[in-house]
Amino acid sequence: MAPRDVALLVGVAMLWGFNFVPIRWALDAVPPFALAATRFTFAALPMVFLVRRPQGPVRLVVAYGLGLRDLEPAAAPLHRRGGHAVRPAGADCRHGQ
Repeated sequence: MAPRDVALLVGVAMLWGFNFVPIRWALDAVPPFALAATRFTFAALPMVFLVRRPQGPVRLVVAYGLGLRDLEPAAAPLHRRGGHAVRPAGADCRHGQ
């Protein structure tokens, strides 16, 4: 792998790893759902201008998006290892704090 590629990978890993610190700070001041909505908005807004609209009927594109939004979390309890539900990396279980 080229040194430039390695440097880019290390940089992305560092940014990704440090991402949890500001999220933790923000959760002390902003409710979790409001923070998630803000993060998704800031992540999705540039995509409106950078990603072409998918080819196909609008109803199928909307159905696909709604399916990802609603069905994927519903299937999460089906992914179990050792009797415990598997949570995505960074999922924070805050009940009890």
